[in-house]
Amino acid sequence: MMRVGMVMMAATAVLALTACDDGSDPGTSSSTGPSSSSGSKATGEGPCNAASECANDVCVALIDGNHPPAYCSESCTSGSCPSGFYCDQSTFGLVGLSFCRYGATEPATPEPPAEPPRLPCRTDADCEGNAVCATYEGQTDCTLPCNSEPECTPPSLGGVTLDLATCAPDQTPGEDRTVCLPDPACFPSAMSCISGLPGIPGF
Repeated sequence: MMRVGMVMMAATAVLALTACDDGSDPGTSSSTGPSSSSGSKATGEGPCNAASECANDVCVALIDGNHPPAYCSESCTSGSCPSGFYCDQSTFGLVGLSFCRYGATEPATPEPPAEPPRLPCRTDADCEGNAVCATYEGQTDCTLPCNSEPECTPPSLGGVTLDLATCAPDQTPGEDRTVCLPDPACFPSAMSCISGLPGIPGF
């Protein structure tokens, strides 16, 4: 599970910081997925394995108390969510997705997630922007296509550099492309692939 969890940790870092460079507004959705959904699950219903299962084309995987670990949602602006949800503009905000998340109001100090948040997918159409749906160790998540490893290392942010991903073949059957996937060199210690963390000796 540690290796699978690194998929979204690495992919989110690459996607988020790439979105910072393209000038997109983090408070709005920039999905290039299907224009109309074939799914029927409403916001809050789950489980879901891809955005195409959801009426509003958003499927998120994150631990939210006793709610489904992967549930359908919808893009939002502040105050636009159904009762019992708030508009989370931070978790996937840098990849251009604000979504309705369980909770009457947004917590002042959000707790760190028990597992890395994910954007599960079945096809490329489930992913944001230039991202594609790739497979790693049997799990599919949105990540970026690549031609070389430097493309999978996002620019430093606040002096912190995340070198968690490498450019490797997509494990999806029938796909012939390389994508950003977790770097096996980081498996023994993910911290060894993160540099510039303030206040931590050796980093």
